[in-house]
Formats: sequence, structure tokens, C-alpha cells
Amino acid sequence: MEYENELAIVEANLQKAKNDYAIWFNGPDPADIAVAEARLNDVEARLLSAEAKYDDLELIAPFDGIVSDTFVRAGEWVVQGQPIILLADLNQLQIETTDLNEIDAARVEIGSPVIITFDALPDIVVEGTVVSIAVKSSEGTGVNYRVVINPTEIPEDLRWGMTAFVDIELE
Repeated sequence: MEYENELAIVEANLQKAKNDYAIWFNGPDPADIAVAEARLNDVEARLLSAEAKYDDLELIAPFDGIVSDTFVRAGEWVVQGQPIILLADLNQLQIETTDLNEIDAARVEIGSPVIITFDALPDIVVEGTVVSIAVKSSEGTGVNYRVVINPTEIPEDLRWGMTAFVDIELE
């Protein structure tokens, strides 16, 4: 009886092997291949989407600098174009004055030499050059114009936002 059971099991396994062989002899079913390819394409598309979302999580600045202010907190949602941080390049500081009166504005030119002193650094005098002059007066009291000045050097102890006095040399 034991051998008859073993023989029946072996014969069943042989029949299963023959059935499997018949199924795979001519290769897989084209419909099964199409389904598998569709699933593969779907997974690849989801992978590309996930990678793109991951890449969007990284902020890349166009220059080296120091983060001087942040405008969002961790976990907060932001929208495209919303400021996230204020990045400062302290090697490229400019000085801006907003109180050049209209009489002097008519005589100042781009490239005019400037002498710069600082309230916080009374012993330091720096030269500079006018790089831009506003074409429209600033809003506020009086008629004043915004002028941007590039200093020829950046004093070591100078910090962003410190008060400066500029003396624009007129010809």
C-alpha cells in the first residue's frame, strides 16, 4: 500500500511536470507579457515621479553665501515663488543710500568716486564707486533718490545692515 501511494504521488508529479512543460514549451502567453510590461512601465513612471519630488525638496542657491534670515519653519507648506531664505554674499556687499536729494542726483554719475565711513567703525575710511542711480525718486518725505555704491574693499568688521555715511565726489 505504501508503494502504491508513493507511485500515485510520483505519477501526479509527472503529470504536473508534463502540463507545465506544455504551457512553457511555446514561451509565455503574450497577454501575460503585456500585463507585466504595463506594470513595469507604471512602476518606472512612479519611480521617476518620486525622484522628481525628492529633487524638488532641495534648494540650490545660485551663489555661495550665508543664510541671514529664514521665512518658513520646518514642515510648513510653501508655494512656488515664495521666499524661503535670505542668502547673503558678504564678499559682495554694496552700500545703498536713499537720501540723495534731487539737486545732487542731477549731478551724480555712474562711476562717480565715493568716500565711505561707518558709524560702527569710526577709524575706517573706504573708497567706492557709484554703480546705479534710481531714475525715479523714492516715496517718502522730500524728493530723494536711491544710489548703490560698490566699495573697493570690505572692512573685516563690517556687517550687513550697518549704517554708513557716503560722500559722493561731484565734478
